[in-house]
Amino acid sequence: ITFFNTSTSFVSSVWDFGDNSTLEDSLIAQHMYQDTGVYVVELIVVNEYSCLDTSTLNIEVLPSYTFFVPTVFTPNEDSFNNKFFPIGVGIKSYEMSIYNRWGSEIFNNIDTPWDAKDCHDGTYSYVIKILNLKNREFYYRGFIQVSR
Repeated sequence: ITFFNTSTSFVSSVWDFGDNSTLEDSLIAQHMYQDTGVYVVELIVVNEYSCLDTSTLNIEVLPSYTFFVPTVFTPNEDSFNNKFFPIGVGIKSYEMSIYNRWGSEIFNNIDTPWDAKDCHDGTYSYVIKILNLKNREFYYRGFIQVSR
């Protein structure tokens, strides 16, 4: 993240990035956070009369966005791979619709896996709408194989 000091008439400054690291006397400060979280960034400037002025800003570092959808699942009650759902990092929620081979919607739910009850083995299509942590929507379309 790049920070800019737009203060005027100061003789010294200290950036505190909120993660135990600081930088002195820099108009432009670049900092890389090593972990996600909320950080309070402070810029403290001192003028020629030793008067201090402080500016603060909360920075939220979010995890990277990744997303994975399996291609096959086996709803056979063996405690392994019995439900179909997306997996990812940086996902706030998802809405999933499942369609049969004729294009009829057979499942639609928010944040709920599909268990394929009352469905035969075979190929089904899906549309998954993802809402990431920045409230941006992404759509994924594909096929899932049900194999008991």
